[in-house]
Amino acid sequence: MRKDWFMPSMDRLFLENRLFRVFRLEKYSVLSIGCHPASQIYRRLLPEDSYHTLDIDPGNARYGAASHTVGDCRELHTLFGGRRFDLILFNGIIGYGINDEGMLRAFLASAHSVLSDKGWLVIGYNDIPERKGELIHAIDPRLFRKTDFTDVIPSRVELKTHNRHTFEFYRRLAE
Repeated sequence: MRKDWFMPSMDRLFLENRLFRVFRLEKYSVLSIGCHPASQIYRRLLPEDSYHTLDIDPGNARYGAASHTVGDCRELHTLFGGRRFDLILFNGIIGYGINDEGMLRAFLASAHSVLSDKGWLVIGYNDIPERKGELIHAIDPRLFRKTDFTDVIPSRVELKTHNRHTFEFYRRLAE
């Protein structure tokens, strides 16, 4: 059992036990957007040299990676310049900061600029109206294509939770 703040929800278990295993096996360089007490364990689950975090709130840095940046996820191109990540984890941000289509489109364009060729964008969101789940349809098909993550993890996984937490997997398309 974890000694830090523990949140044994289905979405956390899926993320930590299924997705992180793939992240480690593939040796992905991961940028995780948003830090929270429940996410502080990620720095122990992913290799320090390939795990990076970003949060707009400087107070949340304590929950992030050793390689943490304070800033707005719509400004990744400015914050990381030519840096390329293999995977961006965008879990729990839609409806909790990214609240309209314009904000999401700005993030997606910025994410596209810092992902490696064929890099992954993993979006986790609550698929309920009060948390803006419908915004997922604003993803520009010229930038990203929804794709099965692995042979056993499809392009969309809706968990049986009260908030219908859903993960969707997108591949970056060439410019």
